[in-house]
Amino acid sequence: APPAPPPPPPPPTPLLNPTDPVPGRGSALIGGAVAVALAVVIAFVSLTAGTHLLYLPQGLQAHANAVVDQLPQIQGFSDYWTKSFDVGSTSVGYANRDVNQEIMSDEATTYHMNLVVITITADMEDSDIPDINFNASDHFTYSDSVYENLVRIARHNNLTPIFRLEVRLFNNASRNYASTFVGYQWIGSDPSQVDPEVAWFNNYARFASHYAALAQRLSVPMLIIGSDLAYITVDNQLTGQTSPLKKVPGKRWGNSNDQCYGRRDCEWRFVIHAIKSASYTPLYTKKATTGGGYSGTLTFAATAPYDTSGQKYYATPEWQNITFWDDLNVIGIDAFFPLTNGVAEPTPDELVKAWKGTYLPGTTPDNPEGNIFESLRKLSARYNKRILFTGAGYESVSGATKTPGSYTGFTAAPDPVEQQNDMEALLQTFSNETWWLGVIWSYDYPVWPRSKLTNLSTANGNDVGLAEPDYDTNTEWAGKAGGTYLSQFYQNAPLPDTLWQTLAQQY
Repeated sequence: APPAPPPPPPPPTPLLNPTDPVPGRGSALIGGAVAVALAVVIAFVSLTAGTHLLYLPQGLQAHANAVVDQLPQIQGFSDYWTKSFDVGSTSVGYANRDVNQEIMSDEATTYHMNLVVITITADMEDSDIPDINFNASDHFTYSDSVYENLVRIARHNNLTPIFRLEVRLFNNASRNYASTFVGYQWIGSDPSQVDPEVAWFNNYARFASHYAALAQRLSVPMLIIGSDLAYITVDNQLTGQTSPLKKVPGKRWGNSNDQCYGRRDCEWRFVIHAIKSASYTPLYTKKATTGGGYSGTLTFAATAPYDTSGQKYYATPEWQNITFWDDLNVIGIDAFFPLTNGVAEPTPDELVKAWKGTYLPGTTPDNPEGNIFESLRKLSARYNKRILFTGAGYESVSGATKTPGSYTGFTAAPDPVEQQNDMEALLQTFSNETWWLGVIWSYDYPVWPRSKLTNLSTANGNDVGLAEPDYDTNTEWAGKAGGTYLSQFYQNAPLPDTLWQTLAQQY
């Protein structure tokens, strides 16, 4: 069996300030006894209350931060692949043990990563067809044994493996197979629109429960659901949301006593229930079926930018609209926030100011959110939960902070300085915040050596959905300048089991 991650180091011994007087023997004995008693109390409270300590009133919180070590932070990367990408490149991908061993070893040893995301992708024919298929014979999904093998490889390299669930549209190349528009056709209250939505949620619950059960069996400590599904997440007046926002009787559980903020709120709470419970009853049915029985940490990957599609079904970003954060353990956000209007090579200090609402002189931001940092802090405090950036990344090209995570329009020469500055600014902005859990950097394809990515899209063809036209400029996580910075910023810090135990209490 692969070796278990080493236990977390002991907390540092409190030291005197150089200006403090040296205590006498009696004072030292008394102080020592008090310190031991205080340590016992802190340890007990930390284990039983966990991150609740982080949300004490401001004065007590400052004191708690002074005596309790900051919880470990996630230093993660996304090991993203689907079975469809294997076409024409069978020497790479999830099914190749040697390739994944090289990638995970390199991430753990060179860049000090402590967590890897294994993405499990299901098939949808198109955005308005509710069927979700995840058999090994389908377009995107591997057999369970492949995912199980990836978990073993991750642990062999002292990485914590977690699962992320996604759906892709195998019959819609015009939308690059993305799930973005799933649900927008069903936004109305007409039953002909609502019925397919109900069917979709029943199918998604079946999909999520299957892999939640696999995660439970393999002791995978975190499961990420959602992911690019804003149109099937957000409620409005057409889906029963009231204004001002208040809970109304739920009609999606089969239990009229349930309270929800709208139809989508009810439906996602149903999915969460299916994942966590040993059994559940699908919507509008009476026969129970097997649930995920998942006891680990559960989060939802919400998108950051505004709706720019022209549909305008929601006026603020998905992460601000979600009303079911209280049913999850962690708030998850794909943090591709526009920070500038495309100015070249802003400095880390300038970008920190952009995160906090002060944009660069002479620029007009595409994102009108203002102080993103403060909005996130308030969201964390409102739900008493830590925030994880379930995705983040910047292309190696000037102006990447205009549309992070999108290669569209990037035709300039490679600019590794831009990528390093962007990644450095994110870490400078959030790393010292106790409400922030860390970041998962996107994307790193399981290809070794990495130089093979240069011709990968040519070998596969965009018909399978791998749109990576230029590795030198468009890959968000390239292990170049940005990766060099991470290797110096991050320390080797495997995630302890106590972190997941603490997060699991936030439910």
